[in-house]
Amino acid sequence: MSVCSILGHNPEKVEYLDLQLNGDTEKYVDPNMIEYLADRSKGDLQVLSKQANTQIYSFFNQIIKILKSDENEQKKRIEMNNLFSFFQEPQHLNLGISLEGNTGKGTTAKELVKIFMREDVVSLILDESGLTIPQKTPLFPYFADDKLSDLTSNIIMNVIIEFNKKIVVLYPEMSSYLSSVNEEYNYYSNGTWKQMRHKPFIFSEKKVLFIPKDFATYKQTSSLSLLMRTILVEAIEKDKIKNNREKRKTKKEFEKENIAGNRTENTRKIYDESTEVSYKYYQKEVINKVKERLTKD
Repeated sequence: MSVCSILGHNPEKVEYLDLQLNGDTEKYVDPNMIEYLADRSKGDLQVLSKQANTQIYSFFNQIIKILKSDENEQKKRIEMNNLFSFFQEPQHLNLGISLEGNTGKGTTAKELVKIFMREDVVSLILDESGLTIPQKTPLFPYFADDKLSDLTSNIIMNVIIEFNKKIVVLYPEMSSYLSSVNEEYNYYSNGTWKQMRHKPFIFSEKKVLFIPKDFATYKQTSSLSLLMRTILVEAIEKDKIKNNREKRKTKKEFEKENIAGNRTENTRKIYDESTEVSYKYYQKEVINKVKERLTKD
């Protein structure tokens, strides 16, 4: 059962992402989609996207600032823990794939700090590739689509709530499903965490907040497979020149010899040896993937 089926709405025509109430809504909030919409959408969606994108950039820039500082490791870890501390909050977004025994608290501060303080992740964040942190996350160990989605949605919770206020105006019949109790939500803006109160919807005894349909996709657009496909073009050409080959290896041959096994670790090795040409090609393909998803989704 979905929200649209209860309300009699057409999921293809509504602005909000239809949610499954008795199963998983296998979609994720994608910061690359939001960045694209901030520049290329119109009306209320563009206003919301611009605000969300500003907050996302502010948060990730704070990570870079902490990691670049001259503070010792312990102080940096404390600052990172403070930065991530609000990700223990329930979101009521009902996205992703649920796990047995999941308490609904999503990604925790402890695991995020552990990931972002890894030496290999720090060097990746601080490199000079020109890629954004979300575009680099496919190379983060233990950082799947759901973690980037949790991270992004918590940062922009005020924007999500503003969207929920707008859809009540757009669809007045939804007001009868609003909870009578305000819930507390945290969001990140202007370099600090802030709190706001809002009444979520309740459908089938489940607390619900909606996101703009175009903020989400079934798989993050910055994926390991896309990154690998784009940087292999340069790597294969280098291999041809280095070994004085008459012909280039096929991608399949090169992958079998250089990527098989630990795909994340092996792709990282090739990434580190890549140049600006490959990084820009990857960025271009991420944008193309966003366009494709916006058309299909």
